[in-house]
Amino acid sequence: MRRHLRLFLVGGGGILVVIGLIAGFTLVRANLPREQASSVNGSVRAIPDLASLVHQSDLVVVGQVVGGSSSPSRGGSATALAVVSVEAVVRGPATAGQQLSVVQDQPEEGPPMQTGQRYVLFLIQAEPGTYYTAGGAQGRLLVDATDIVHPVNPGSPATHAYNGQSLASFSAAVAAIRG
Repeated sequence: MRRHLRLFLVGGGGILVVIGLIAGFTLVRANLPREQASSVNGSVRAIPDLASLVHQSDLVVVGQVVGGSSSPSRGGSATALAVVSVEAVVRGPATAGQQLSVVQDQPEEGPPMQTGQRYVLFLIQAEPGTYYTAGGAQGRLLVDATDIVHPVNPGSPATHAYNGQSLASFSAAVAAIRG
């Protein structure tokens, strides 16, 4: 009996933590200005070039997804939260090893980030430690095992020309943008 009670309490506590996280990042996303919450389905205008994408971002990092969760929301879409460990900072105030929470609306922002995958992320801060991608999927590039970048939204004017470039070359192009 005690063992079952202990399992119930431990399991129930874990469930409460997950519910709290989901509620927290859903509230954060709900309070973001809608003109900054971009999508890949044409409901928000495309970012015209890499310089504009950089200037809209508070932070540009290379990172690996180390965890996350998702929750259903109104209208059949979902909100996902990815925990990203920063490998390198291309621009902005962050440090290697820092963990950031990145909020995504699904399906508007493309496929959810998967644990173990590496990305270049153009991020806008929602609150300390919590971000969303500038331009939705336009602000995410997948980094493959050979350090080649691939835009999550291959039709994005800001990043399509960089598809197939090395991570080092792309990072240098981002870092070279003034402002």
